[in-house]
Amino acid sequence: MSTIINGTSSAITFPDATVQNTAFTGSAASITSGTLAVAQGGTGTSSPAIVAGTGISVSGSFPNQTITNTVSVNTNQLVKAWVRFDGRSNPVTVQASYNISSVTYVDSSTFTCNFTTAMTTDAYSAAGMGEWRNGVSNGNVVCMDRNYPPSTSSLTVSDVGVGGNTNLNYYINVAVFCP
Repeated sequence: MSTIINGTSSAITFPDATVQNTAFTGSAASITSGTLAVAQGGTGTSSPAIVAGTGISVSGSFPNQTITNTVSVNTNQLVKAWVRFDGRSNPVTVQASYNISSVTYVDSSTFTCNFTTAMTTDAYSAAGMGEWRNGVSNGNVVCMDRNYPPSTSSLTVSDVGVGGNTNLNYYINVAVFCP
């Protein structure tokens, strides 16, 4: 998506739908008759030019310029689902998540994360970690549970004690990467 800066817009809308209202103060029309201040002590110019970095292209001439992101996103590199939940409660309390419809308590320290939108394959990768808050130095590890093979609709993880620790993690965090 491109945004044309034509002197009448009060904000710039970016492709992810965020809006930047403070890119510069004043109106674009005032630039044509004055000097645009440059950050970091620059002197500015009455005919400003936009300098584009890698993956950004600028076309047109001032004050009607189009700024375009020319880098495509490889969606295989993005997290397809993530969740943060309290591992001490049953039913499980989810604090925050993306593409997780629910987390189900299976048994002591084992939980199933159910996907809102299914993964394209069951050959995905998951990363997990726990946040333990009872003051003991031994921690826990969150890992995929070999007794429950991953499926396209869910992933079962276990909160495994290290050094004899049998306490459940306060927060359990899981992220899923899938091509």
